[in-house]
Amino acid sequence: MERIMGKGMGKNMGKSVGKGMGKAVERVMGRVVGRVESNLVEGEKIQVEVRTHWIRYTGPSLLLASTLLGKIFPELLPGEFLAVLFSSSYLGPEFGKPDYFLIFGASGLAWLLLALLKGWSTRLWVTSKRVITRSGVLSRHTSELYLEWLESIEVQQSLLGRLLGFGTVTVTGTGGGYREVSGIENPLVLRRRVFEMAELARSRILSRLAGR
Repeated sequence: MERIMGKGMGKNMGKSVGKGMGKAVERVMGRVVGRVESNLVEGEKIQVEVRTHWIRYTGPSLLLASTLLGKIFPELLPGEFLAVLFSSSYLGPEFGKPDYFLIFGASGLAWLLLALLKGWSTRLWVTSKRVITRSGVLSRHTSELYLEWLESIEVQQSLLGRLLGFGTVTVTGTGGGYREVSGIENPLVLRRRVFEMAELARSRILSRLAGR
C-alpha cells in the first residue's frame, strides 16, 4: 500500500505529530472510526492512503508554544498591553486574578485535541476498485465511488497550499455525485494516482468484455 506523504518541513512535522499524542489518538480513532479493511470486497486491495496535512495542527501548536514561552519568559511578552492583560484581574477582586496562561493553555490544548481527532478521522483511500472517503468521529460520513465511474477530480490550492503541498480534493462521479475533502496531503500526486487506477479498472472491464 502506498502512503502519500509530504516532503521537507511537512514530512518532519508529520513525524513529530505522529509520535506521542498522535499515536495514542490513532489507536483511539482506529476503534472509533473503524478500519476500511473490514469493508473491502473479495480481491480488493488498498493501493493509496491519504491523510490530512499537518497544517491543521499549526494554529493550536503555536498557541500552546507561545503560552508556554510567555509563562516561562514573561519578559518576552510583546508590548505593555499584554503585560497588563496577564497581570490584571478581569473577574474582579472577589474572584482573584484569573490565570490567563492557564486559560490560553487549556484552550490551545482543547483546540489541538479537536484538530487531531478531526485529522485522524478524515481519510481518503484508493483501492483497486474504489475511491473511499471517510470523515467524522461521532457522526461518520463515508462515500464510495467505483473507479470505472470516476468522471473528474478537482484540486483547489491556495498559494500557501502550493508551497506546503496541501489542498482540497473534489471527486466527482458520472452520476453527478461528488465528495469534497479539504486539507489533503499532496493533492496533485493523489489525482495522478487515482486517474492511473481508474484507467487500470476500465482496462480490466474492456478486457473482460472483449473476451466474451
